[in-house]
Amino acid sequence: MCISPNTPPLGVISFWYVIGFYPLLLLLLLYVWITLYDKGYKCVVFITRPFHRCMARFWSMTGIEPSFTHSIASIYILCFTQLTTTSFKILSFNQTATSNSSDIKFYYDMKQDYFKGVHGAAGFFAILVLLFLILLPTLYILLYPFKWFHKLLDCLNLRKQLLISLGDVFTGPYKNGTENTYDYRFMAGLYLLARIIIFGQFIHGFYFIISILISLGCCFLLLAVIVFIFRPFKRNVHNFTEFFLIALTLGGVGSAVIFPTTLFINVLIFGIIIPVYLIYQVHKMIKACLLYHKRNNPVVIRDQEEDYQPLVGADDDWIADRMENPQEYDEQHVPGKLADSLHSVDHQPITIATAATYGSINKPTNN
Repeated sequence: MCISPNTPPLGVISFWYVIGFYPLLLLLLLYVWITLYDKGYKCVVFITRPFHRCMARFWSMTGIEPSFTHSIASIYILCFTQLTTTSFKILSFNQTATSNSSDIKFYYDMKQDYFKGVHGAAGFFAILVLLFLILLPTLYILLYPFKWFHKLLDCLNLRKQLLISLGDVFTGPYKNGTENTYDYRFMAGLYLLARIIIFGQFIHGFYFIISILISLGCCFLLLAVIVFIFRPFKRNVHNFTEFFLIALTLGGVGSAVIFPTTLFINVLIFGIIIPVYLIYQVHKMIKACLLYHKRNNPVVIRDQEEDYQPLVGADDDWIADRMENPQEYDEQHVPGKLADSLHSVDHQPITIATAATYGSINKPTNN
């Protein structure tokens, strides 16, 4: 990747933060826009309302339940790998032995001293990203199922509704301990912790590339055994899919160590599995749309003969016009007020016999 001819390797690697933070920035802008829409700002409502109606109809047709917390969780998982990899690449070092002493240099630029000058600022930022955006959320998701952790959040006054909702979203697909099952919700944090361990090998650069593959193989083998034996997901289809993907990744790691090329794995993943999955999702969406159309447009059972004429006034919303449609106008279907019929020419009151109700204070009249 070339930004400019004179860009140092540290600048090129740091630019990859843009890819990681760009979805988070869009999510922040979306949150601000939704907040302004809820508060009723006229310009925001005027622009958003047509799109909101179209999307609401689309969500109803496809059965999708929109949720802002689900969006946060999905975008965070997408950004997690990029932010972790970029941070560990910035912190990677190379130790070179000289005649005087052992100097530590930046792995991707041997002219750059490690944590000196520009690399010091970049390394400090990478540590902040790893601490607040990677490690702390991982520990939160890992410890979320435990009751003592919720008590700790209460003591620290950190038990916020958004954090609780995010914890429920991340741990939702796993068994929660009900129905005579064990609580496997910690698996969500375990997956993220395994990613940190694997990508942490990049701190040594590519000199220890074999250690990266070994740690990747060990982590995936352990996860495959756990999924196969304990079945932590609520639905068996998720357990099968997870085990299949882990086994496929493990096979890809083995082929990368033994064979120089992974053409078969790439064709299998990007040529067969992903297209089949996309076709299945499109078919599922079309089926949901057709079901929605049938449910909201039922067939009206009525007489289809040619001489069928609807009764005048049968529809409550239809009112005949005396001037424009005199042939369809019928006095008996014109709504009238009760007061008009209670007054005669001599304006004598008419007594109407009605049933007495409980609590009535009207006295019976004697004629």
